[in-house]
Amino acid sequence: MTLNYYKTTHGNFGDDLNEFLWHDLLGKELVDQPDISFVGIGTLLNPDIYERSGKARYFMCLGSGAGYGPTIDDMLDDKWLYRVVRGPLSADRLGLPSEEACTDGAMLLACEPFYADLAALDTDHISFMPHHEALMWPHWSRACQEAGITFLDPTTDPMEILRKIASSKLVIADAMHAAICADVLRRPWVAASSSKDINSFKWRDWTQSMGLAYDPVTLEYRTPLFNLLRKTKEIADGSTNQTAANSTRQVFKKSPAPRPTKKRPSIARSASDTLLKQEARFGAGKSIFDNIVQSLTRLKSEQGVMSDDHTFESRRDQMAEHLNKVRALLTTYRQAPRVA
Repeated sequence: MTLNYYKTTHGNFGDDLNEFLWHDLLGKELVDQPDISFVGIGTLLNPDIYERSGKARYFMCLGSGAGYGPTIDDMLDDKWLYRVVRGPLSADRLGLPSEEACTDGAMLLACEPFYADLAALDTDHISFMPHHEALMWPHWSRACQEAGITFLDPTTDPMEILRKIASSKLVIADAMHAAICADVLRRPWVAASSSKDINSFKWRDWTQSMGLAYDPVTLEYRTPLFNLLRKTKEIADGSTNQTAANSTRQVFKKSPAPRPTKKRPSIARSASDTLLKQEARFGAGKSIFDNIVQSLTRLKSEQGVMSDDHTFESRRDQMAEHLNKVRALLTTYRQAPRVA
């Protein structure tokens, strides 16, 4: 199978979990089957998955969700050999039976051989991970240092990030998979939101799957001018119907996004992108920086939340059972004779 997930040029923690998790849990021989496209960790269930699937004829989903862009309307087709989505909201949006919703694929970290060692680490610090698109504001690390918090850069090695999450007594999560992995490792976490554009649907999809609520604390770094420039760019690009996340991806060119309905001259687009970057970097002055430091400092005293043990163990066991079924299907498919 081919691993079908969102790839940035610089890396992103949640997405990058796909690269080692499925090789570890399914094995290289089962993963290397080009006929099958495997959709795992990420908010991936939109038409882009077909563009990323290469020559694959069949699809499997284990723990992915809807939330970005148009939804796909053919997941009940025979080409989908296996379907388990992130949560009840994804199942409802995609028209799937409720029993085909479980939880996020990152829950299967609990099935990794190294899980017990990570979960046993001593907890001695509080950490914060921003959403990878929030890194356009370059001051998170310094703000964390001022607040006495460990900064988790989502673009760095995912195993090192997992070790830092496991050794945290509290995880402040703007990036959803920082919260998910904290929960899997049984570490309390608190949700933060660095922008009004953070996708609350995917968060609620996952939190509802674990019997939790989504109530983030705001850590807004964008200035009014930034928001105005971004809105102006969306209108000029004809991209007002795209998600804000896709618009940001166009600006920073981290991955392909749906083409806008209208194109401006490249010089004008380049100028607009430059203005956005410069405003993100320099427009957020001392008052915004100080507000974020104060908010992070206040969050240090939060107890955080975590799914209860019964829900965690139930979802873990369900996902492990789904993994075994996927492994059996892949093995059968691999051994089946092919018609020339």
